[in-house]
Amino acid sequence: GVGFIALFGVAVLNGIVLIEHFKELRHKNGGMKMHDIIVQGSVDRLRPVVLTAASAAMGFLPMAISTSAGAEVQRPLATVVIGGLATSTFLTMIVLPLLYGYFMNDERRGRKNRSRKRNVTKAKFWLVPVLMTVSVTAFSQSSELSLEEAIATGIANNRQLKTFELQVQRSKAFVPTALNIGKTGVYYGRDANNIAENNHPLYVVGVSQEINFPTVYAAQYKANRAGVSVSQAAYELERQRLSKNITQAYYQVIYLQNKQQQYRFIADIYRKFSRSADAQYKQGEIAYLEKLNATAKQQQVDIQQKQIDADLQIAYRQLSLFLQPEEDIRVPLQELEPVLLNKDIQNNAGLKLANEQLSYERALLDVERNLWLPDISVEVFNGTNRFANAKSYWGWQVGISVPLFFGEQKARVASQKHSVMMAGYSRQQYEVRYNSTYEQLRNELEKYRQNIDYYQTSGKQISDELIKFATSSYEIGEIDFFRYIQSLENATQLRLDYLDNLAKYNQTVIALNYLIVE
Repeated sequence: GVGFIALFGVAVLNGIVLIEHFKELRHKNGGMKMHDIIVQGSVDRLRPVVLTAASAAMGFLPMAISTSAGAEVQRPLATVVIGGLATSTFLTMIVLPLLYGYFMNDERRGRKNRSRKRNVTKAKFWLVPVLMTVSVTAFSQSSELSLEEAIATGIANNRQLKTFELQVQRSKAFVPTALNIGKTGVYYGRDANNIAENNHPLYVVGVSQEINFPTVYAAQYKANRAGVSVSQAAYELERQRLSKNITQAYYQVIYLQNKQQQYRFIADIYRKFSRSADAQYKQGEIAYLEKLNATAKQQQVDIQQKQIDADLQIAYRQLSLFLQPEEDIRVPLQELEPVLLNKDIQNNAGLKLANEQLSYERALLDVERNLWLPDISVEVFNGTNRFANAKSYWGWQVGISVPLFFGEQKARVASQKHSVMMAGYSRQQYEVRYNSTYEQLRNELEKYRQNIDYYQTSGKQISDELIKFATSSYEIGEIDFFRYIQSLENATQLRLDYLDNLAKYNQTVIALNYLIVE
């Protein structure tokens, strides 16, 4: 956004200045050819346009090559502006005069043939992609996301979570199927056993309906509602799992950003030390072995820095996998801080799902038991004939269907009882594993907290003083090369260990806050 505004202002200003100078030359020299106007105007305005773009680019150059804190924010901005200035200067001094000469030529403007129309269409066809390319480049800066915004984006975009949301809607749509009345029977026939008053047999038409015992529908409705609860609990569990994954991936990016800054600080120290070693070797103050060791340490740190850069890109891809955003994302550079432990972690989504699954299996068992009850049948019919003195006779009958063979239904009930027992044991096993995992994570948390407390109380001060006094002592010759390297390694190792333990501490806290037993 900011880079585009700066780029747009300079590019438009240079174009306006050039076109206005063309118009001024054309007005003062009416008989001057268009080719001469373009050449003269371009030569006159070449120096102002180039100097304007160069001065702006030079102003952004320190930001483009910066390696200090905040460089991740400054470098993309400076890169966009410098690259855009180079492109816009080329377009202003080369493409813009050609387009002006093409469209403002008096002879071409006077022609109305097909050749002119084709050329204009072709020029516009090539002009649009060029402008679109410049616009896309200018808007290519990614957007920053806070943790809350990242979680909201993941919940809104993640396709895996959407499938669980659709499952909830599917379960709700399935609830009305509990009132399954069945199909209605319609029949028509001749009944010679029933003789009407006119001594002729009856032709009978009737309607029959068979329904389950009323308690079956109530039990089935309860089971369907329990199925909705299971789907909702599964959705909440998946949502909690997604929030956990996003939070862990987000803090992994912050951890690698801080580690990247630390390695840049270390690399800067070793780079200065390597240059100093080269100068001392040329003056004969140190041996060639010390110079080689200094160069090797610098190259080693450079390789480690590149590895951290690659790890950071992998972490960004992992975060994007969970968020599935529509545009590139960027985590703002910030200091890695300890994550707060949530005191209320009793409302566990996994345990809730296990409870809802047990309730659902019990509801299905209640349905199977109610199916032992008899079915009810209702029938209404009418009989008459087409002979003289025929009358219409209405009748009805109600009956029940009693199962005489219970083997199949007994087996269904027994099978569903086993399902209830399985759900109960699964719930108990989940609770056991939940408590075990909770205690394990709490022990790991205490282990990492001890290292963090040590660094915050004394380790940071020791690290800073090691670097400060080792550098000053080496410069005045109080310590040799190897003691200097040893002091630097001890200091940097303290800082890196702190970052590693803090990252593990945060991942453990996040695992506790979103405790899910897989």
